[in-house]
Amino acid sequence: MAREFIAEAANPQDIFDQIQQWAASNGFRLTGTVAGGSFSGTPGGMAGYLYGQISGTYAVTGNRVRIMVDKDLPTGAVSERLARFGLRLVSSR
Repeated sequence: MAREFIAEAANPQDIFDQIQQWAASNGFRLTGTVAGGSFSGTPGGMAGYLYGQISGTYAVTGNRVRIMVDKDLPTGAVSERLARFGLRLVSSR
């Protein structure tokens, strides 16, 4: 089941750097630009064991990024991982 997450950055000029850092930290290969793109990979640790390879897309509008993933990932874990890079989760569905 696919899942959508919306995150905000305090400074829109930094959002692409934050997305790149988030992707690299989670073992994802990122392809795209500041406006949007895709990512895929297998995260390390327990997440990799539980979920295997994760693929998705991202789209940036202002200081918000919409992240769509192909797995039903837990909101708390995603929020925690985004927060490490200055991205605050504002919604998920």
